[in-house]
Amino acid sequence: MDGGLIYRSFYKGWVNEVGMRWPYWDEFEVGCTIETAGYAVSWLTAYFGPVESITAFATCRIPDLQTDVNLEVIPPQLTVACLKFKAGPIARLTTSYIAPPDHSLRIFGDAGVLSTDDVKAPRAPVYITRNRSIRVGPKTISIPWRKRYPLVAPPGQAFSTKARMVTRSPRALARALRARFFHLRKWVDFCLGPSELATAIREGRPCRLSPEYCLHNTEVLLAIHNSLETGSNHKITTSFAPMDPLPWALRNNADGQRSAFRSRVPGTL
Repeated sequence: MDGGLIYRSFYKGWVNEVGMRWPYWDEFEVGCTIETAGYAVSWLTAYFGPVESITAFATCRIPDLQTDVNLEVIPPQLTVACLKFKAGPIARLTTSYIAPPDHSLRIFGDAGVLSTDDVKAPRAPVYITRNRSIRVGPKTISIPWRKRYPLVAPPGQAFSTKARMVTRSPRALARALRARFFHLRKWVDFCLGPSELATAIREGRPCRLSPEYCLHNTEVLLAIHNSLETGSNHKITTSFAPMDPLPWALRNNADGQRSAFRSRVPGTL
């Protein structure tokens, strides 16, 4: 989750769709890990379940951000963490405000790689790269052929972003275009969480985004962020029950076994 050198960007002119300016002083004091790493951590814990332990490294590489306000705290601008999940997988998460923007996620299996270019975009395409290679004499050359993986969508939402732009009101369309012009359009849909909570209340079931799940992700983020002061190793004390998929995401499961989609050690891709 690299955000680039935002300290050198024209951040004072960033405005959202409702005309609010970006609170850069708060972003600079909170730091890249707490601000952005949650996008990746929440996906990883939803996939693989709770984290067992973390080995992290944090450093402050730019002590003087040259802002026009006095910052009370200068947080780490680079953190690297290895997350060990109770189910077995290992994840490496790098967060910085130094390297060029990169929000990609790759999951490596023994038969290939699943990847997406932006975990902050809910409708970002997912690709699969099979492990294929050819032999040329004594050498083995890999063939990085990437194929877009077909996804399922909720009922009534199987249409493109361009179609949604056409169906907007003129005022909403003007606000979206203005936000895109000022480089502050949010691809992430922050209403997905409240929507899941409202649906759970209406259906009388537990919310998939349980308090235990949220607390666990918070502990993971704080352990990575605080590794600058507390050291590298952290044993996670919180946990949560593995998350069930949404009913429409089961898509023609022949055996009807929900356990096949629960968080566990992944097999072949």
